[in-house]
Amino acid sequence: MIHPLLVAAAAGDSYTTPYVVAGTGTEAYEAGGWSTALDPCAATDTDIVDTYPAGTNRIAAVFNATGMTEGEDVYNVWWDPVERVIDAVGEFQWAGPSENCVWAGLNAGEGQAFPNGEHALSVFVGGTLRQVTLVKTEIKADQPAGSINVVGRVINADTGDPIEFAFVTILQPGVDIGAWYDNPDETQVAATAITDPDGEYSTEPAVAPGIYGLLIQAFGYQAVDGPLDLTEGGFLPDIALAPLE
Repeated sequence: MIHPLLVAAAAGDSYTTPYVVAGTGTEAYEAGGWSTALDPCAATDTDIVDTYPAGTNRIAAVFNATGMTEGEDVYNVWWDPVERVIDAVGEFQWAGPSENCVWAGLNAGEGQAFPNGEHALSVFVGGTLRQVTLVKTEIKADQPAGSINVVGRVINADTGDPIEFAFVTILQPGVDIGAWYDNPDETQVAATAITDPDGEYSTEPAVAPGIYGLLIQAFGYQAVDGPLDLTEGGFLPDIALAPLE
C-alpha cells in the first residue's frame, strides 16, 4: 500500500489514499528522543540517548503525537540516510486519544545486531500520508576518552555559499601532505568526511589530540591543505575554497 505514495513522492505529486480516514491535516509528532527503554513511553531521562553503541539490536524513537484521528493510517518508514534506501516499513491505524505518547522501534532480528551507521525514521499520517516527522540516530563504537571528531564547514571563497561533497581528509601525524597528494596511501589516513548540503562535516573515526595534516578537496575548486592542531579540540572555522578559473 506504500507503493503509490513512493511513486507520487518520486514524481513530486501529492497523494490521497482512498482507503483510510482522512485525518485533521494538523497532525504533529513532537520528537522526544531515542530510547533504550523496553517501553519508550515510560522512559526516564537516563533512557534517552542521541546515539547507540556498537552491537545494538534495537532502536526506538518516542514522540508526543497531537491532532490524531481514530482510524487514520500511520506509516513508519525506516531508511538509510547515507545510501538513501528503505530498510523497513511499518503501518498501523491510530487508536486512542488525539494526543498521546507513541513510539516506533526497529529490531535487528533475534541473535543479530545492527551494523554501525546512521538510521532515519520518517512518519507519514492521514489520508494524504503527510510527513509529520523525520529523526535520525547513529550506531557507532564508543570513543576513547579524549578522542576528537573534526567539525566545521567548507564554503565558496567568492560567494560564501556552502560547498557540498567536499572531501575532508585528516592525515596521520608526520605524513607529508604533498607526497600523499601525489601518491595517496589509505593506511596514512586518520579520518575522513564529506560535506553535506550545508557544507558541514564531522570526521570519522575520532582521533586522539595531536598535530595532523589536513587536506580539503572539491570538484571545481582549488584544494586547501596544511597542518591541523587538534591539541585543544576539533571545532574549525569556515574553510574557503577558491573556484578554479
